[in-house]
Amino acid sequence: MRVSPKPRLPKPIAAARARVFVEAWPEDVFCVFIEEVGLGLRSTGWSSIEPGRGRYLRFNRDVSGRFVEAYDAVADTGEELGRVTAWQPGARVAFGWRQMDWPQGVSTEVDVRFEPVFGGTLLSVEHSGFGTLGPDLERSPSEYRAAWNEAIGWVARRVRLESSAHRELLGSGSPSERNGGPLRSGPPSLSHRM
Repeated sequence: MRVSPKPRLPKPIAAARARVFVEAWPEDVFCVFIEEVGLGLRSTGWSSIEPGRGRYLRFNRDVSGRFVEAYDAVADTGEELGRVTAWQPGARVAFGWRQMDWPQGVSTEVDVRFEPVFGGTLLSVEHSGFGTLGPDLERSPSEYRAAWNEAIGWVARRVRLESSAHRELLGSGSPSERNGGPLRSGPPSLSHRM
């Protein structure tokens, strides 16, 4: 009796991961991420966010839980890119992600964490679910990884700029200015949560 070899299962497509350390409180990094990640994605020249069409990305902070490419803030028009699946200010945000040219109902998942570490925040992004897209992937997880690295690098630079401007407002005599501290007084701690 001959035994057939087990069929080879296709390798699951890896997730795109990106991380950056930011010298600021998790809550501050969270706020800048929510407000400015779209600008960071645009700066890559790669994202589905088309500068000519969409003005910015917006996370609705209401029961709709929508993640939107907004075209007009006043008219509240735009295209839904996904739904927010987790909203924990200062700790985590997760949302579905779909490109406009993907088939209806097909999406990937993005999980963003803001972990307090000594002296700041570890901002990490994991973009997964590429296996649901089928064999005709337009972009690979490595391309998404590059885009997320650029986007969270943008967020880190914006936090540094805001922190620097905040220290200037405090003046050179303040402890925060002398110590190069974060946006708030006192160091972030490992147990700090909002």
